[in-house]
Amino acid sequence: MHSDWVGLLGPVLDDLFLGVLMTDSLGRIVYYNRRMGELDELAPAETLGYKISEVYAVRDQDSPTMAAMRAGAPVLGRHMVYQTARGRRLATLNHAFPLLKQGRLVGGLCLVTDIPSLTDLWPARNPAAAAPLPPPSPPVNFSGIIGHNPVFREAVDIAKIAARGPSPVLLVGETGAGKDLFAQAIHNYGPRGRARFVALNCSAIPEALLEGLLFGTTRGAFTGAADKPGLLEHASGGTLFLDEIHSMSLALQSKLLRVLQDGRVRRLGGLNENSVDLRLISAINVTPRQAIADRRLRADLYYRLGVIQLRLPPLRERPEDIPHLAEHFLRKVGARLGKTASGLAPEVLAAFKRRAWPGNVRELEHVIESALNFVADGETLTNRHLKRISR
Repeated sequence: MHSDWVGLLGPVLDDLFLGVLMTDSLGRIVYYNRRMGELDELAPAETLGYKISEVYAVRDQDSPTMAAMRAGAPVLGRHMVYQTARGRRLATLNHAFPLLKQGRLVGGLCLVTDIPSLTDLWPARNPAAAAPLPPPSPPVNFSGIIGHNPVFREAVDIAKIAARGPSPVLLVGETGAGKDLFAQAIHNYGPRGRARFVALNCSAIPEALLEGLLFGTTRGAFTGAADKPGLLEHASGGTLFLDEIHSMSLALQSKLLRVLQDGRVRRLGGLNENSVDLRLISAINVTPRQAIADRRLRADLYYRLGVIQLRLPPLRERPEDIPHLAEHFLRKVGARLGKTASGLAPEVLAAFKRRAWPGNVRELEHVIESALNFVADGETLTNRHLKRISR
């Protein structure tokens, strides 16, 4: 990390008069500044790792941040009126932007300012927003992970064994194969299940901010710096899940290795070290050998992270699971969209089994969601509905 960028961006984002919210590509909050917390009456610790729809009473399709990521373009000047965690009515003006890395979507950024005068228009503008915030989503457990493929079931069995101990776990699998679900299930199944689970997609955070976010900062380290714990300290007692860890710089990987070896964290610019006790689960979407050969993953860190290594097979290697997953998404997505489909036509199921699914399970869910928008209640999903999807 370049200290100049830390000095410029770190204090600006945290002390900015605007609320700043940053998510990964799945809509999970990875950065939440002080002003955003003041507006929402929440602490950053209460939001990090949760999806926008889990923190706010808003559907994904109504979120400016999610809309910007879907469109791949900024969403500017979007008005929102909603209820904070403590019941206060709040009107905001939102400017949202997709975050791209080498042309690939890695997250979203939303700049938020409050507009007090709009709260008077609450009943007329957005009566549905007066509903209380939705309860958190139920925890992910192994019983909710769908798959009958022998290789996949073996991965589940190994994950259950791994969950009982403290050793680091490395999840290896393509994007969309379910690594985040496995990480949550391992945490919830183990002895730390009642403690905090903190998730961070390393590719979604600018390198200039990642070190401070992970390790914390010390007052005086640079202009505007404050004493602030990082996610390593925040996750102490629980689990820290680092997705796409090979996106982290090699220098930062070296610092992380020391934390894993010593169990101590030194904040950015600090002299003192703080003890941490956390379970680390990491994930990578290429083979470790390839990442090491490409100098994107330190070999010594890999040996430490991969004490227990789980390979999650891509969807194309387990076609027998597609009917079960498809039925699950029909119910899950249908409930969210208010649609009730009677099932999938045989020709659709056959086409799904032939498809390569480069986006894996996540792509299957998105295809079904897209098609469900054109399905009438009680209707069977057919090729006619799929043809309306631009692919």
